[in-house]
Amino acid sequence: MLSSETGRVIFSRLHLMGFPYQYGFTPTTIYNLLNNAGFSGIEVHNYRLTTCVNPQLRPEVVTLERVSKSLINTISGGIEIATGGRVIIGPWLEVYARKKPKAVFHKTD
Repeated sequence: MLSSETGRVIFSRLHLMGFPYQYGFTPTTIYNLLNNAGFSGIEVHNYRLTTCVNPQLRPEVVTLERVSKSLINTISGGIEIATGGRVIIGPWLEVYARKKPKAVFHKTD
């Protein structure tokens, strides 16, 4: 069984301890927001959690972090692939978009 301190460390290192931002977006909301702001080529995906090496952590915490993040990545990535990107359940989103160029008008004399 994990101690509450170990659990706190694991969840804080996985950035799952709390929602640190004032606003959160669903994939559909962020897509629509960017589209309405003039962006194109919008892609929304699960963000793959990476493992950070911290020499201050006990070995069992490092192992648990690796296993936890790997499990989260596998499950969220599998669901995203299985649903053709319609369902994204990862803890973070990764978004790519391009700004549409504005039309430039030149004054002619």
